[in-house]
Amino acid sequence: MKKLFIGVLLICSTAIKAGEAQTLPAKNFNAVFELYKSGLLVAESQYIFRQQQQPNFKSSSHLKGFVSLFNESEIAEQSFFDTSKNHIRLTQYQYKQTGDNNKQISSLVDWKRQRITTIRNDQKEIITPFKNTIWDKHSLLLALMSNAQKNDKELNLQVLDKGIVKLYKFIYTGSKEIELDEDEWVVTSVWQRQTGNRKTVFYLDPKNHFIPLKIEQHKNQQQATLWLKEINWYD
Repeated sequence: MKKLFIGVLLICSTAIKAGEAQTLPAKNFNAVFELYKSGLLVAESQYIFRQQQQPNFKSSSHLKGFVSLFNESEIAEQSFFDTSKNHIRLTQYQYKQTGDNNKQISSLVDWKRQRITTIRNDQKEIITPFKNTIWDKHSLLLALMSNAQKNDKELNLQVLDKGIVKLYKFIYTGSKEIELDEDEWVVTSVWQRQTGNRKTVFYLDPKNHFIPLKIEQHKNQQQATLWLKEINWYD
């Protein structure tokens, strides 16, 4: 099973630089998303963010519908942060996939040496140097939610991607009203990231802590859509 995608306003034109201080969402939450391809439900994901003690963000994804009869793959991810010095510091990222394509990834972030040690399965460790704020592909959702409210048109983030630090660029493209249920419409803040032939579009709810209501991924004339099914907020 391929990794489920998910691992961000029009007044100011200044971009957020990769090295600037970042923030985390103001409230804890528990969200459930459903993934559709060609109009069919194929997977479900749960995302949980907690700030107490050591802030962490975890998710679990499993197949649903017809495809689940032939593949029992599941994916679990977790990101840990240190916020003790008024900075957001990623300290650890874990990824585990079971089923047909077993895979484990563990990344430890050493802020004193400014390097990341990543181990994929039982392969040789990968050492990656970095500077300033760093995110992983999983915690990008938090970065998008917490920074989309800053009225900027562009968001640039340093992201750990398969043991390599890459610059992810998100562009604000305006607001759009989308239909959630019959006769229920919400005006969303729309952000987009494009790389090669893949485009991912995020529809964020500005009245609900910028949680994504819908995420679309377009690639090779095919589209997958992730819909928010349920959200609960906690203090």
